[in-house]
Amino acid sequence: MAKKIQKRPVSPIKPARQPAAAPSTDWSRLAVWVPVLLAFLMFASGLNNGMTGIDDHTATTDNPVVTNFSLASVFNHFNLGMYAPLTWIGYALAYAIGKENAMMYHLLSLLVHVFNTWLVYRLLVKLEIRQNLLLPISILFAIHPIQVESVAWIAGFSTPLYSMFCLLSFFVLFRLRCRQTGALPLLRIGIGHVCAGLFGKKYGGNRAADPAYPGLVAQTGSFDPFAAMGRLRAFFPDRAGFRFADNLFP
Repeated sequence: MAKKIQKRPVSPIKPARQPAAAPSTDWSRLAVWVPVLLAFLMFASGLNNGMTGIDDHTATTDNPVVTNFSLASVFNHFNLGMYAPLTWIGYALAYAIGKENAMMYHLLSLLVHVFNTWLVYRLLVKLEIRQNLLLPISILFAIHPIQVESVAWIAGFSTPLYSMFCLLSFFVLFRLRCRQTGALPLLRIGIGHVCAGLFGKKYGGNRAADPAYPGLVAQTGSFDPFAAMGRLRAFFPDRAGFRFADNLFP
């Protein structure tokens, strides 16, 4: 008799062990700190500087709405012939912390500039700028010599403050572009950012005396938003934007 051949069970072939995948890293979230850190280090060298004789004392420690702050007075006051209430609110904050210590005012400007650098990088990401251009552009903004006056000079604080609100308004614009409903609240926020920037950036109050210019501030130095809108309407009588504003702010 032929012997029966017993078949041995074939063990399944074990797949080769794959190497563990390295955790993915979102470099755009880490790279943003490069220009931010450079902006801080570049201008931190000026924190020990004192106040200059060009407008610094007049804008801060000699400004009565800074040393004796109240919301009623800050929106009804000129300084150096200019009207910038949000800038004076920033100075008042620095004065409340450090009184006449110039470092507090320098630190205020530096922190706003650092935040602006972060905003610029994030804005470039939303604009879908090429990856190899994100860092060079944002670093150029962070450390360009043109920033020295506005960041290192205490009286130039209005420029980074104005820039901050303008950059924030761009982010609102991007959110508006992606939404089909519920856009009106966002639009109001965006307009609010722009208006805040205007209240931060100084402009000559003496233009209010010019009848050909629709000054936002009355010649008495007090701000009246309704009178300001009336002067703007008189200057631009047929602009559709004001008809739109009537529906936007009923």
